[in-house]
Amino acid sequence: MEGEYCNPGPINQVCKKYGAYLYLDEAHSIGAMGPMGRGCTEYWGVKDVDMMMGTFSKSFGAMGGHVAGKKEAIDSIRLSCSGSIYHNSLSPVVTEQIITALKV
Repeated sequence: MEGEYCNPGPINQVCKKYGAYLYLDEAHSIGAMGPMGRGCTEYWGVKDVDMMMGTFSKSFGAMGGHVAGKKEAIDSIRLSCSGSIYHNSLSPVVTEQIITALKV
């Protein structure tokens, strides 16, 4: 949040070497970094991040967030994360705001 960031490429190489996963939080870089505003991964040209999360409340002007990764990991999160189990889904108005922000 203070403007510090790192290149996830070398970190990802270490993760691959030792069998670790790279979980990248793009909450403060989506909409602000990269030629198309896609965050650190676009800015540094990193293509293979294991798990990526972000928020819709900053650059998107909405609420909620997202987690992206392999289907097996996302299925596990959906079945075990209390925030996913007990929270309401996004309202249609918020969903439309996110879609509109993506188009802009």
